[in-house]
Amino acid sequence: MEERLDIQALQQDQVLARDVRAPDGTLLAQQGTVLTDALIGRFAELGIESAWVETGGARGETRSGTAIRTRPADGSFRFVRKKDALFITVLPPKAGGAPVDAERVRAEAQQENLSHVDWEVCERAVREARGVPIDVTARDGTFLLELDDAGLSLTVSHPLSGGRKVGLFQVRKEIELRGYRWIDDAHVQRVVSAATGRKEKIGEKNGTVRIQVSPDRMSAEMTVAGPNGGAPPNEEEANRALHHAKVTHGILPPEVEAALQPENWGKPFTVARGDSVVEGAPARILERYKESGTARSLAERFGCTILEPHTIVEKGEVLVEKTPAVPGKDGVDVSGAARRHRSAMDRELPRGGANVERSADGLLLTAAARGVPSFEGIVLFVAPLESVRVEAPDEGRALEAGSGILGLPREAIGHEVQRGGSPCLARLFRKTERRKGTAVIPASAPSKVAAEPAKVIEPADERPARTVEIASDRNAHREIALHTDTDRLHLFLTVRQRSDPAAVQPAEVAALMERAGIILPEEDAARAAEFLATLSEGPAEVRWKRLASGRPPQPGSDAPVNWAVRIEDDRPGEEDQTNYYQVTRFANVRQGDVLFTLGEPGSGADGLDVYGNVIPASSGAAVPIQAGENARFAEDGKTCIADGDGTVLVKNGVASVHSIHRVRGDVDFHVGNIDFNGVVEVGGNILDEFKVKAAADLLVGGNIEGAEVEVGRNLRVRHGITGHEKGRIRVHGNVEAKYLNGARLIVDGDVTVRAQILNSTVVCRGRVVVQQGGILGGFTAGLLGVSSPVLGSEVGVKTEVAAGVDLVGSVLLEEIEKALADLDARIARVESAVLPFLERPELLDDLSEEKREAARKLLVRLGTMKGQREALEAERDRLAVSPAEQNRAVIAVSKRAFHNVDLRVGPACRKRLEIETSGPVKFRPNPETGELETFRA
Repeated sequence: MEERLDIQALQQDQVLARDVRAPDGTLLAQQGTVLTDALIGRFAELGIESAWVETGGARGETRSGTAIRTRPADGSFRFVRKKDALFITVLPPKAGGAPVDAERVRAEAQQENLSHVDWEVCERAVREARGVPIDVTARDGTFLLELDDAGLSLTVSHPLSGGRKVGLFQVRKEIELRGYRWIDDAHVQRVVSAATGRKEKIGEKNGTVRIQVSPDRMSAEMTVAGPNGGAPPNEEEANRALHHAKVTHGILPPEVEAALQPENWGKPFTVARGDSVVEGAPARILERYKESGTARSLAERFGCTILEPHTIVEKGEVLVEKTPAVPGKDGVDVSGAARRHRSAMDRELPRGGANVERSADGLLLTAAARGVPSFEGIVLFVAPLESVRVEAPDEGRALEAGSGILGLPREAIGHEVQRGGSPCLARLFRKTERRKGTAVIPASAPSKVAAEPAKVIEPADERPARTVEIASDRNAHREIALHTDTDRLHLFLTVRQRSDPAAVQPAEVAALMERAGIILPEEDAARAAEFLATLSEGPAEVRWKRLASGRPPQPGSDAPVNWAVRIEDDRPGEEDQTNYYQVTRFANVRQGDVLFTLGEPGSGADGLDVYGNVIPASSGAAVPIQAGENARFAEDGKTCIADGDGTVLVKNGVASVHSIHRVRGDVDFHVGNIDFNGVVEVGGNILDEFKVKAAADLLVGGNIEGAEVEVGRNLRVRHGITGHEKGRIRVHGNVEAKYLNGARLIVDGDVTVRAQILNSTVVCRGRVVVQQGGILGGFTAGLLGVSSPVLGSEVGVKTEVAAGVDLVGSVLLEEIEKALADLDARIARVESAVLPFLERPELLDDLSEEKREAARKLLVRLGTMKGQREALEAERDRLAVSPAEQNRAVIAVSKRAFHNVDLRVGPACRKRLEIETSGPVKFRPNPETGELETFRA
């Protein structure tokens, strides 16, 4: 039975017999709802005068104006299916009755073949037993493939109430069944995993052409992706793609045509090759003579040992051959930039001495007589055969006299011997260990010691690593030798005493220098004469005394590099470090910016060797720094230009523009603030008080704490943003994070949070989507809408949520209006100055050259300012949001919205929730009444 009671007669625990609606028709409570004091009070606020309630039966009878008498009654439940949704209403027990058992609910659902039930929500409804219908439908996720003029797109929705997610396999299978091939598979995986419900482009409708240029820019590959229901790419599109990739040189038309054929779609083809650099080959000096078998065969025949191996050459035999230097050739990469080759180094033949002839072309040294070739310093001689020294095993045994080779018995070492009536001195002797003040003792007379020990002179001059003997005088008493270093820049004197040490006379050294062709300058000659005078006083040994020095060549300086950006490491020193957060500054550049220009290299200064010959100086490098990744030289070959956005780095003589800056750990005092014109990847956390600015994307592997962050494109945080209510984050794209806690965000795009938003201020021009948790406390506003499973909390924490309100755009519009006003004032001042010339341009001819130039500069400045004004107006139009767009925004709640939550949709529609509202539910403005209405999703 049912009875209609006045609002004053309604009491708690009564059951509604009919639906209760507001004056505007909004459903307030369904039939079967158990009344509460809060719900009755809500009816009174909305002007409800009466309601129908159940009477009689297990719940007793109700009389107007009398108390309700009830008797014990068990709790009950019922399932109601409405369209595709399943609702359960659970009534609590009365007067000590038994509550509803969850197992009984599950058994009845199985008996009625009720599938797709979210049992977690169902069990919670049984426990709470609030008497209101609760949606327990488990909805699977869905996906939609669409092909339109914009391309192939995929929309994947997230499951509701514990339903199954959309699987990647079923999406790929559907794509394959429809015949779509040329898709971005990695992006498909991201869309399926995120399941945001937004339409995402995964492929082009028409065919596309992708150009991949090699890192050294010497080749380019073309890969053609076929169409998805549209037109295939043609040669014009291929040429446009090559031009966009700056591939202008070495294009191979047959390869381009082959790559466009349908059977080759998806295969990379090399469609451009640059001209490789041909490096020059340096000149080579080759010693063509090898150790002759003559001396070796004679030694083996007579059983002798060659103490110093020699080569016997015949007359006319080639001794030294020069291979001329081969010049190189510059190359050109696929972008048309020149690649410089290294110049080939030339070398000179050695000087020819006695019995050596030089060919007319200067490439060969040949023997003019039979003999033994040997170098004395830098001069090549062919010496007599008697210079071959051997040691005979048996006493008195010698080689054939006709061979011209001297054979000596062991006992003859250190003595003069007679052969053919001419005295010959065997230069073979044993040496005792040489020390300071000791003399040379002949091997055959060990008891004979020089009457006057030779003193050893050890000047402070350092002996070079490699030296060449150029002249020497050896006899039984001493050995005098002149040496130069390999560069012939220094002249050294050595004196070694033998038996019967003797003094060295200056005339002897002068004769050696004259034989070697050395004439000392006056200054060096005076110093040498003073030193040689001391040697004539008595026997002495000299170890590497420098007598003269030439003038080394001064190499030319490399072409100066005039940097347009500051690239050095700006780490402050301990004495002037005032900002410990500013550790490194970045040389940020944009595409097209000039990195550096090259000047002219220096020619250097020629040197002189100790012979008085000119040593030519080498020129400096014309291009000391090469262009690397994202950098190229202009047509003049002197100006290096950035080929992309990023920061400039110079390593191993190569200047590159890097578009990604990676930080392995935290952004702390070791790293400092970051201002990078590209993508920034942080492996750890961004700590409090630090500043990070990325012109492109910012990827954070840990957390963002109370830091100042500005991102030109998208921000992705693996964990969360804990701002401690002092950090500030400005993002011009989208934001993805696990949670927000005490954060302050201003975002131009969407904000996607996997867990929850807690006590944060979030303002964006897109959508705010919370996937699993809810929004608790703080202020959250999304121009295109807000979606969250839960709003507020059971304890009634104040939470403000707004949609359809462009708070970001209003601030930007205010700044644009201010800039427009300032620009209009400047334009008016310039126009008043150049108005006569705008009306009558011929007046410029009557001005002086100085005034005419000033007027032209004002006209150019006026045109620039008008262009700036048009750009600001276009930006203002882009930011403008129509009232219709604001009214289309909604606030969606999938599970529940608690009391003390302030809702605002559009500029005027506001509402505060006084009671808990179960989802799924949406709040949107009613354009007719101007109020915020609630409707079931």
